[in-house]
Amino acid sequence: IQESSEEKLRQFLLVREESEKTLKVNFDPSIVRLLKEVKYLYQLNINIPDNAAEIYANDELYRTQINKLDNIVYMYNYIITSLNSVEEPLVIDRIKQIDKILEPGLTELKWKSPSINEFISRVFNAVDDVFKIVNKMKADLDKIKDALKEFDKPAVERKSKSVTPEEFF
Repeated sequence: IQESSEEKLRQFLLVREESEKTLKVNFDPSIVRLLKEVKYLYQLNINIPDNAAEIYANDELYRTQINKLDNIVYMYNYIITSLNSVEEPLVIDRIKQIDKILEPGLTELKWKSPSINEFISRVFNAVDDVFKIVNKMKADLDKIKDALKEFDKPAVERKSKSVTPEEFF
């Protein structure tokens, strides 16, 4: 448990799914299981290995960080996957800026790194700004589509038979 858990905590915070360019939080499910098991062992007053107890001491910290990163990943992936070809150029520079801010989470920061919370805060602010912009663009586009539906109807309805000038007036 000790070596594999420590190794898994040395993984980077995030991974990029290359096929879609989306992100995923890189917290190993076996660590989640370990944290749950240790919690139950504590409740049963059973002795816990020191390493497992040490990892469990950061349980709430990991949980908070994972939840915040999950939120960031959700917003980022929505931005990346929902933009159409007309919308993307409007925010591409901001997306590139987000990618620069995200880079440490993909290549440097690990679960025991001391600056995770600062990283999460920086990334959240950047992603949230663009997420709000994209949502506003989508809402405005929907309003435009709804307004254009009114023009889809014929302006004058043509009768099936021809009419004489007297009938017309």
